[in-house]
Amino acid sequence: MGNEPLVIVLQHQGRKLSDRRKSLVKAHVARRVHRRRLNTTHRPPSRDEPRQDAIKEKPYTVRKFDDWRSSSASTSPDSSPGTSPNSILSKGNADPFAATVVRVDPVVNQLITFYRESHLPLQHWRKVDPDRRTSYATTFFQHIINALHDSCTGYAYLAGYATMIANITHDPAMTTTALDFRSRAYTKLHGRLVKRWAEAPTTLPWTLYAFFASAVNSHDFSAAEIHGKALRGLLQPEDKTRPHHDDRLLHSILWQDNQRAALTLTRPLFDLRCMTMSLVIGPFFNFVWRNMREVRPQNKIVALDESIARVFSETSYLIRLTDNHVAGHGRLAKSAIRKIASRSLVLEGQLLNLYIDRVSSASSPSTQREICVILAGLYWLRRAGHHEGFWPASLTPQPRRNVYNAGARIRRRIKDAMAEAGAKELSSEPTLLLWILYTGSIIEQSLGLPEDTESTWFNRIFVEQARRMGLLHWSAVESVLEEVLYRPEISPHARSYFDRFLKQAWGTAQSSKTQQLDPFDFPDDEEEGQSPGGNSPYDVEEDRISTDLHDSVYGLFD
Repeated sequence: MGNEPLVIVLQHQGRKLSDRRKSLVKAHVARRVHRRRLNTTHRPPSRDEPRQDAIKEKPYTVRKFDDWRSSSASTSPDSSPGTSPNSILSKGNADPFAATVVRVDPVVNQLITFYRESHLPLQHWRKVDPDRRTSYATTFFQHIINALHDSCTGYAYLAGYATMIANITHDPAMTTTALDFRSRAYTKLHGRLVKRWAEAPTTLPWTLYAFFASAVNSHDFSAAEIHGKALRGLLQPEDKTRPHHDDRLLHSILWQDNQRAALTLTRPLFDLRCMTMSLVIGPFFNFVWRNMREVRPQNKIVALDESIARVFSETSYLIRLTDNHVAGHGRLAKSAIRKIASRSLVLEGQLLNLYIDRVSSASSPSTQREICVILAGLYWLRRAGHHEGFWPASLTPQPRRNVYNAGARIRRRIKDAMAEAGAKELSSEPTLLLWILYTGSIIEQSLGLPEDTESTWFNRIFVEQARRMGLLHWSAVESVLEEVLYRPEISPHARSYFDRFLKQAWGTAQSSKTQQLDPFDFPDDEEEGQSPGGNSPYDVEEDRISTDLHDSVYGLFD
């Protein structure tokens, strides 16, 4: 069967082939191609191929990004067995069939394909650094492929991806697969802890990270906390010298820990100061912090706490640096972009710590208002860093169903805190209140819920607060939001929602006076008491707005 052509005939009778059947065909074809390449490289073909159970397993180790970039650049179709052609790697793919421990069957191939289709199309890397996109994505995908050489790490990753697919598609078979892979991974981990405990600081971090990420992906937060604490004991031991690890490992751990903390609104497990010293500190950020102190804009929100204002100011400054880089006005080095990405995660963790500090302190209206600001800033920063709803649900026709979606919990907590703060405390800073309501409105827009009184609460109150401040056009609203934090790309549909709900608010006000008046038909000046020449329904005076709409705004705060 070595050289005869391979022909596969699929009869689908006009129906679309299932993903499982496509995966089976792709896995079979790729394995045959790989076997032929092995037989034609620098050794004669042999029938005595090593058995799967006779191959020695090695603990998973990872090389740094620069090593992978240099090795992938020198790869060619004539390379030694076990490597993949450069033409494949440059497209974000890899040849997983050189794995010697985890057998790549159709199920494993489906999980790897799911990871590739979900993780590689990173919009922010395309926008911020297109030159580094291909090599960065290839390195991350190659990391998963290399994990298949280690059954403990490989099965842990596969269990996490299987759980994600099961949560999206509600497939019982995939749930069983996830439990099977997780059981195998735990068995291997137990044996490794018993036999290789002395090597744990150097061989276990990536393995424990695989378990940690798998638990976060499956929303098993109790298990994630256990794995995270074990990982923290290796990476941040108390009263001991901290071992040096790859920056990519630390960044990945920080990313998963922030996802766990944001989804549960709890404190991060890892010391953010240590993460900053390992990932961020350097000549670039020394320049950033010095320059930020020199040109720091005056904070127009006098009631904002200093610790919160510091996070907001640094976030605004880093976003301006990134925008200048994208526009070509000030090119940043690749290492600087990586540090900005890591610093944004640290800022998210700082906001979570500030939130827990406020929750544990005495409850007062001012504290509840600060909680609203912190949670709104947390969600805004997650949207700016592409951390909210990171995984696109490509397996379901409902695109808003994703794994990392903390918006619903944050929205509910902001609403509760606003009710506890009261109208008097919130209305003392109209600009801050408008920005909080704006953030709640973009959360509602991202959830994709059926529009009713409850699911559009923030959108309606946001429009009413803007009207009370005399902001009847979106450009005027944007100028006020920029005083806190604002980027149009974060909420591309906010303007259309604002215009639609503003028209609905005007319709409510007009229908309370007469049912025969069309809300989109401009009334006469004399009839409505407008000034001569006024031709807009938004130019009415304050006391002409419906009292019912006013009660819907502040009635819940009393």
